[in-house]
Amino acid sequence: MRRSLFEQIVIVLVLLLLAAGTSWLVRVAEPEDAPEAESSANTPDMLVERFTLQRFDANGRRQYVFSAARMRHYAAPERTELDHPELLFLGGEAQIQAQAIRGTVSEDGETVRLSGDVVMSRAALPDRPAATLTTQALTVWPETERVAGRVPVRYEEGRDVLVAGRFDADNLVGELRLGDGISATFRR
Repeated sequence: MRRSLFEQIVIVLVLLLLAAGTSWLVRVAEPEDAPEAESSANTPDMLVERFTLQRFDANGRRQYVFSAARMRHYAAPERTELDHPELLFLGGEAQIQAQAIRGTVSEDGETVRLSGDVVMSRAALPDRPAATLTTQALTVWPETERVAGRVPVRYEEGRDVLVAGRFDADNLVGELRLGDGISATFRR
């Protein structure tokens, strides 16, 4: 049985329409390309508002309190960033509080770097007035209650003022070491 030229053209047109319809259905049914995910370096894998961590010693006494308005953790490269971090050390002779605009925590959690208008203050002792240390950056080791900075620092205790290029402090021992161009004003 031989088909006429007209029938063959109709069959080809029907097949073309069927192929075009199938192609269109496949395109409509496919999900749109997902927008490329931001790299993990710019997208936190964890976000905590009003973060607080308390560390207790072997006898159950609070050693320090570490808090921040916001904490962001990033997986790659691993880092933790803090907004308005505060550390309150309770293990020495007097409470010491450190606060800053920003902070970062090392991968192992042992080191905290504070930056931006850093203020560290010590409550008054029976024989010494309250003290304040201001700088733009410092590194804190909360477990050992040590701090250090390699940028200029201003230390005020009562009416006395010391300015230095760097500092190291150990709260548990009660030491503050200043260096690199120290100038001092003592008022009696």
